[in-house]
Amino acid sequence: RMGEDGFGIRLNVARKDELGQVIAGFNSMADRLQALYQTLEDRVKEKTRSLDNKNKELQTLYEIATDLNSATTTEPLCESVLDKIIKLIGAKGGVIRVADEKHERLKVVSAQGVSKSFLDEETYLDVGVCFCGEIAKEGISANADLTVPLNKPMLHSCSKEGFKSVVSIPIRSHSKQVGVLNLFFNEVVILPPGDLKLLEALGLHLGIAIENYRLISKEKELAIVEERNLLAQELHDNIAQSLAFLNIQTQLLTEDLEANNKEGVDATLSQIREGIQESYDDVRELLVNFRTPLKHRSLDQAI
Repeated sequence: RMGEDGFGIRLNVARKDELGQVIAGFNSMADRLQALYQTLEDRVKEKTRSLDNKNKELQTLYEIATDLNSATTTEPLCESVLDKIIKLIGAKGGVIRVADEKHERLKVVSAQGVSKSFLDEETYLDVGVCFCGEIAKEGISANADLTVPLNKPMLHSCSKEGFKSVVSIPIRSHSKQVGVLNLFFNEVVILPPGDLKLLEALGLHLGIAIENYRLISKEKELAIVEERNLLAQELHDNIAQSLAFLNIQTQLLTEDLEANNKEGVDATLSQIREGIQESYDDVRELLVNFRTPLKHRSLDQAI
């Protein structure tokens, strides 16, 4: 009957012997099976929802990893990462702030879901000021309920926007604080520890990428400085000295003209012509050197 009608079957025979114990065991088993069957669908839905969330997180992580490897500058990278994180967490808006070299001020490099007045007030924020600046200073993730007064000075820009809670995640490159990620919500939201761990991992990867871009930028600046120093040295050793020589010869020419010294004038003009030709040759040589590509396919081409 249980196989035909389901797990609602119960035995009502009241006995106190061994068969009565079997009957009691059967009824207990039926209760357990019925409870499991009734909650099975709900548990399957919950597991399916959990798997969907995990798949969504993995997809977001994959997309962010792709952005980290393909982006070449900080601002476009932060824009893309912030957009994906907001969609993943379900936030109303967010900003990414990056600290300067001295770690004294934070600058908003990417923002979504906030007004122009918010950006006008908080485009630049001193480290240690307000909730977000404090997170950038301490380097510890925090989730704040903005409906409850906090025991620290606040700028209240978030409250003016209508946000009721904020999540702040430090952006780090190893042990160095690079910036802070802020997510804003229109309701009081306390993220579970798993979501905070995920955001901290993303903040670490983003911080490493931003720091790498800074190092690459410094390398480019150093390369430009070295090239300019080389050019300046070449100009000093060749063109500048030739011009100084020509300046002296011009003064001598003036003196010979005033003294009506024709032989001196001719000799000085000859030296001036030689100096001009040398300067011209030096300029052409410099142009050739600076136009030469750095890499060659073969020794013959380099020569």
